[in-house]
Amino acid sequence: MNMVSAQFEYGLRLGMSTQDVNTEALSLQNNSFSDLKISLGEASYGYHVGLYTQFKLAGITISPEITLNSNTYEYRLNEFNESGGVEKIIQDQYQYVDIPILFGIKLGPLRAYAGPEAHYFINSFSKLADENGFEEQVTKLQYGAIAGAGLNVGKLRLDVRYELNFSNFEDHILYNNEGLDFNSDDSRLIFSLGYKLN
Repeated sequence: MNMVSAQFEYGLRLGMSTQDVNTEALSLQNNSFSDLKISLGEASYGYHVGLYTQFKLAGITISPEITLNSNTYEYRLNEFNESGGVEKIIQDQYQYVDIPILFGIKLGPLRAYAGPEAHYFINSFSKLADENGFEEQVTKLQYGAIAGAGLNVGKLRLDVRYELNFSNFEDHILYNNEGLDFNSDDSRLIFSLGYKLN
């Protein structure tokens, strides 16, 4: 029983993520007599909470996880016309269920791992889509990959991860039926804290 317990564990995981983005403003083809520009804030951020499992097979650790992930993006919308300029700060939030399956090695308290990940879209709060000409476009299922390292301290699991998504940052927003090219990928740096329950 103790051998089985040593080879398998499960627990809770929560944390935060951040990603650097290109903040250079884009000029949009506007149908009115005004100059419209949009840019991203300095960085986007998010949080996650969920469950993890881990078992060992032939010296390799296998860790299926499921987490609720919420990301927030900030946009700066500037409109200039003959009477002056107006700037709006708009925040969008997107929520996904993330399901990574990570394969790794463990050396004492240290861990290193990598693996594929699926993102399933469940909800959004898009205020940018309420602006004239903008439209939300969300793909229900997206894919990515994770590489990371961790440290075990008692029942605590400290992790730093790099997440690469196989989609562009701007894929979820259209302007006049055309995509926005912010020249930013959808990769993130993720910090998480886990707690072993068994």
